[in-house]
Amino acid sequence: MKIGHLQVDNRNENLAVDRRDFTFGWRVEAEAGEREIRQKRYRIQVREERGSTAWDSGWVESARMCGILYEGRALRSGESLAWTVACELECCKEQGENRGEEPTALVYSVKSREERFEMGLLDRED
Repeated sequence: MKIGHLQVDNRNENLAVDRRDFTFGWRVEAEAGEREIRQKRYRIQVREERGSTAWDSGWVESARMCGILYEGRALRSGESLAWTVACELECCKEQGENRGEEPTALVYSVKSREERFEMGLLDRED
């Protein structure tokens, strides 16, 4: 399984964010033989272009995958950032040849690819 469809403020294209109270979202994509995937917790990390951390949510016990509000330091107009999300997921995996048996529940940790976004104009002075 993998994390995909990364969004900032409900968009995954032209990621110029023009407000301070923006959100993150993602989807978990199953692969062959995986079913009943449940997210147990997530961790969002946002970093500046120079590599410094702007926000680390820490591990959050939640199945929520959308509308996660940015809660890091104040960001500046024109600032370039990158973010990733890591998730701990529980999934039932079919038993290969023994399709009659009960599926096995497994816990996985997966991390998204890095996605970039920019802050638009946030203040009238900008």
